[in-house]
Amino acid sequence: MGVAAWVLVLGRLVGGEPESAVPVVVWEAPASCPSQAEVARVVHARVGARPLEVRASVREGEAGFVAALALVSETGTTQRSLTSPSCATLVDAVVLLAVVATDPVPTIESIAPRLRDAEAIPEPTTPAPAPTEPLPMISAPPASKPPRPVEAVKQRPPRRLQPRAAAFAIVGGRTLPGVDVGIRGAIGLATRRVHVDATALYLAPRTTVREGVRATIDAWAVGVRVCPVVPLPTARVELPICALVGAGQLRGRAEGERLVGAVPQRTPWLSAAVAPELAIVVHRLVRIVAGVEVGGTLVGPGFRVEPLGRLWRPLPWIARGQLGLEVRFR
Repeated sequence: MGVAAWVLVLGRLVGGEPESAVPVVVWEAPASCPSQAEVARVVHARVGARPLEVRASVREGEAGFVAALALVSETGTTQRSLTSPSCATLVDAVVLLAVVATDPVPTIESIAPRLRDAEAIPEPTTPAPAPTEPLPMISAPPASKPPRPVEAVKQRPPRRLQPRAAAFAIVGGRTLPGVDVGIRGAIGLATRRVHVDATALYLAPRTTVREGVRATIDAWAVGVRVCPVVPLPTARVELPICALVGAGQLRGRAEGERLVGAVPQRTPWLSAAVAPELAIVVHRLVRIVAGVEVGGTLVGPGFRVEPLGRLWRPLPWIARGQLGLEVRFR
């Protein structure tokens, strides 16, 4: 029995129970709920002059109205948590618990009938969301500790398919004379585990000179990339390991005194490579990507002129660096 309950009992033993004693009702609720005066009127009508203290604090949540209720009577202190989609239903539950708390031997007749029409509290003007009201759920918190908040269950995000586009600056190689400098564009689809792209590569013209003959050569290729993504412990960094193939042309134009005429020439070009990348997520839809590309030239006969023969042939290996920006669209 709590301290407040002992105070009620001692008051009755010392001074007796005055006939005018009425329950004490403290009701804190949103404006859409019945007022404190209405709740106190109904409690007084059902409990009479029995010693009782009712304290209820009501708040509106996602599932409806939630009331923290404390009842102090001669039989002890009772705490309850009530939940209902209707505030008026909460009042019915408070009245029912008040009757049980003050009646040492409750009967069906004393607690089962609903309030008389004169005692009932009208429903709020806002219609209830459902045509029928479910009974309020009553749960008792642990005696020693306050109720712990219910944590929302974390759900893994679905594997979404995201369209994406990327552009890269390319440096390195030896597909062309000197150092390869070019750009690569990619469009494709990405999931959390794999990326698939169609690519287009252009290497800017480079020049080679042999025995007074000057040749300017550039290259282009289109290809496909498939990039499995290695899982990392942070969502801010991604590690795709790409395999790619590309097919295109080497294009050259020669000029010099030893040539009868300089005619543009084109030769086929086929390459394959592996390209690990490191992507830094700066926004949900934007990534900065750096990587290397290591592979080989499978077909690349080079550039020939007469009467000198072959002026340039791509090296059999490829080694390039790349830096770019990737944008996703949802």
